[in-house]
Amino acid sequence: MKSILLTIIFIIFLLEIISYYLKANNIFLKFEKYKLNPVLGNIKTGIVFDPHVMEDKNGFYRMYVSLRKFGKIAMSLS
Repeated sequence: MKSILLTIIFIIFLLEIISYYLKANNIFLKFEKYKLNPVLGNIKTGIVFDPHVMEDKNGFYRMYVSLRKFGKIAMSLS
């Protein structure tokens, strides 16, 4: 029982050291929304999530997004 308690204390101590290191080295970056970025979606579609852009074999770009409101995936072609 004593060894389990010492192990838990040691793990907590290690986690505190790691947390201090990450904070000291600015590893935790704060997300800040850029004011000029568009929000994808509208009232009808809802906000779209998980955009993924890929080029197809014909040189077109396809953007896939998740329409979570409807449980669907939408694709745009450029």
